[in-house]
Amino acid sequence: MPLSEPALRIQRRMLDAGTKHIFASPKKPAQAISELAVIHALRRLRGDITVHGMRSAFRDWCSEETSASNETIKTSLAHAVRNATEAAYFRSDLIEKRRALMNQ
Repeated sequence: MPLSEPALRIQRRMLDAGTKHIFASPKKPAQAISELAVIHALRRLRGDITVHGMRSAFRDWCSEETSASNETIKTSLAHAVRNATEAAYFRSDLIEKRRALMNQ
């Protein structure tokens, strides 16, 4: 996953601090937080927020506020290619386009 410049700065600080995880477990800093911890954190922020909702909001934002292609957006969301023929011909990870989208 390409990271935005601000996210890369955070990652560098975390590495300098001795952890390899941006979202490290407070109890076990050598481990990443669990998926359940992410869900609980979202619930604490706002009870009606879900991981799926965050993904949906990202998709809406991309469509409304960027000129990113549908392929770039779907790849950024790690959506699988449904059509076997399309999957056989479309093998790019669109890394540079995804990096530009993350920086937006």
